[in-house]
Amino acid sequence: MLKKKPIHHLHLESIDSTNDYVKTHYEEFDLGRLSLVSATVQNHGRGTKQKSWNSTSPHNIYATFFFETKSEKDLQCLAQLLSLSAAKVIEKFGFCPTIKWPNDILVDHKKLGGVLCEIIHTKDASLVVIGIGLNVNMPKSVLDEIDQPANSLFVSSGKVFSSQDVLKKIGNEFQKDLYVFLEEGFKPFCELYNSYMVYRELPVVENDTPIGFSQRVTDNGFLECRGKKGEISYISSGSIDIRNSKH
Repeated sequence: MLKKKPIHHLHLESIDSTNDYVKTHYEEFDLGRLSLVSATVQNHGRGTKQKSWNSTSPHNIYATFFFETKSEKDLQCLAQLLSLSAAKVIEKFGFCPTIKWPNDILVDHKKLGGVLCEIIHTKDASLVVIGIGLNVNMPKSVLDEIDQPANSLFVSSGKVFSSQDVLKKIGNEFQKDLYVFLEEGFKPFCELYNSYMVYRELPVVENDTPIGFSQRVTDNGFLECRGKKGEISYISSGSIDIRNSKH
């Protein structure tokens, strides 16, 4: 069981990837406690499906939470859980964040951040490595170099934020949510997650194969899709095609 202790936080100036650092050094930490590794700069940040994440700007959050668990319940939902925890914190700063399933955090329909969850199965337990990248003070000139519509808290509000303060609040929210999640699974968070979710009724693809149209997220974190003939299917991975979205 995860110990209810303050998060153990290690901050580094420059590394290749916070997720990769954890996977290399995890034996140095108390795995029964929620730990966090953050970096001022990442040289080889990654997103989902091995996409690169622009993380050489020292104005953002690059961080990875990790812990060990013997629970297998809804572990595929941990990326959604962290994206929800982050969205709740961002909202408290006065923004109106939304979530693009499964784990992209948006403000004004532009990507503010994302989550990457990796699970390492050992003989007796699972090591959860869950990274988050969030654009905090990234200027517009750098955002414009990204290959998709992107946003930062600074550009959206004109205000400068403390990245460490934002990360601390996200960590506290995630830790609180995580204790509930490990006891009850994703179900207690499903309704709230759906209230943040955008891009419903848009096409969903998995491995370049059309699945249907996005509807809602279920109690176990799967995306409910409706086919052209009304048939319903459920997927745990894939992406929503927003190319024909009005936004």
